[in-house]
Amino acid sequence: MSDSTISTKRRWPARNVAIAASHELFSSPEAALRETIRDRLQRRIEILTQHSLGRKWCPYAIESTRLNRSIESGVDDIKFLYPVLDNIPVVVLPLLNFARAGIRICLYAPPEVCRVAEVVRDYVAQIGWIRDSCDLITVQEDKSRISFFDSFKRSTAPLIAAGADDAIVWTAADLVLAYDVWPWLLERDIHDHDLVVNMIARELIFPPGTNEFLRLEYFDSLSPVGQTRSREVRQPDMLVFTQRGRDGLANLDRIRGRPEAELLGIFLKTSWRGLLSRKAGSVLRAIHYGIKRKRYSLRPGDGISQKHASAFASVFFGVDTLVKGECADPFIVKDADGFEEIFGYYRTLLQGVVEAATTKEEGYRKLEAYYPHAEHLFRLSSRLTPLWSEIPLWRRWPEFICDKTSTYNTRLKMAFKEAGVDDSTMPIPEYFTREGEFVFHPPPRHSSIPSSLAFLTEVYRPRYEHGRRQWLQAR
Repeated sequence: MSDSTISTKRRWPARNVAIAASHELFSSPEAALRETIRDRLQRRIEILTQHSLGRKWCPYAIESTRLNRSIESGVDDIKFLYPVLDNIPVVVLPLLNFARAGIRICLYAPPEVCRVAEVVRDYVAQIGWIRDSCDLITVQEDKSRISFFDSFKRSTAPLIAAGADDAIVWTAADLVLAYDVWPWLLERDIHDHDLVVNMIARELIFPPGTNEFLRLEYFDSLSPVGQTRSREVRQPDMLVFTQRGRDGLANLDRIRGRPEAELLGIFLKTSWRGLLSRKAGSVLRAIHYGIKRKRYSLRPGDGISQKHASAFASVFFGVDTLVKGECADPFIVKDADGFEEIFGYYRTLLQGVVEAATTKEEGYRKLEAYYPHAEHLFRLSSRLTPLWSEIPLWRRWPEFICDKTSTYNTRLKMAFKEAGVDDSTMPIPEYFTREGEFVFHPPPRHSSIPSSLAFLTEVYRPRYEHGRRQWLQAR
């Protein structure tokens, strides 16, 4: 148990979800492009470094071209509005995924994204998924105060007012296929902690001998309780916390977006007080792990224990934190952050299923085998159509994305040449014609669409159905 006092009145399972569709806003399209180039170049350097390390363990780095945000001429270039299937934007799917649970949802987002959410809200209220429109709240983004923690704070404020000590599930708004939400709503460890960080574990998603159909980035190595060999893990884009746990997340702004080389120093400055507490041993072990990680000297199987990671995180955040690596959901970290993810993977997968059928309606029925709310996507598509003449980004689609793709390819080629770094990847594919038709290209080389579809039908969808039965019994 922690230094904090855990309420015995905390309700379980969680009945509140905060969805954040706000992210960093660059001063201009040029500034956003420069950051994309810097990130892509760094990823390529990391991959070349990995190849030179042989058997030594180090985080994976996936070649991806990030979609950074800027506003120009009234067009907010925000990824949550990018269409991931026909005219359906990214944000619709996580809204449906949680609305199915019949819980309270708060979306923090720019006005244009809130307009989309209002259409979804009216629909799910009409079909009885939520009791009324008050169960899906929208809070408009304050563009003068954009930060990672501000997103946490503003997306949860209306929910905390309803129950100060109740558990809240927080999620990013670009987790397209993470519809198995039940483990997060049913997280029992929130009884004894203020913040639960359940990392995805490579070994649980892809047990030895199975097909690793998605090459994901794993940034750390964690030893579960009772085990000496570590799992390759990555922090999720979903968290479970209380109000106290949320307030502790303020320290995330110190490390968000910082270069990997600076992180260890920031952790040391923030957590030095832990060396004077009963957690001193864990803090020292965490520092030792961080140094080896920074030097790429971790061997396969090396890592930090769950006990020490949790103690260090508790010191860093200032609240009782549990860090574990028990998540087997690849879609929790497969966000729509880049061209390759949103179009090369997600749209290719979803649109491919729909267009393989003879009619659009039949295609969405076939999609039900992979995504349980496909019928509702079909119905929402017509309801969203009027917004395509209202929202500035959509009014300029597909011209906007075609011009952006062309500009990025030209500048990336120049940047890699000037840096003298080999870029063996292909340019960003032209996913749309000037007439707006989606063009299928081979998926990113670290992704397999057929294997993903097999996983969805054979593993993920059955897991979802099992979790839903547990949810209905628990609530």
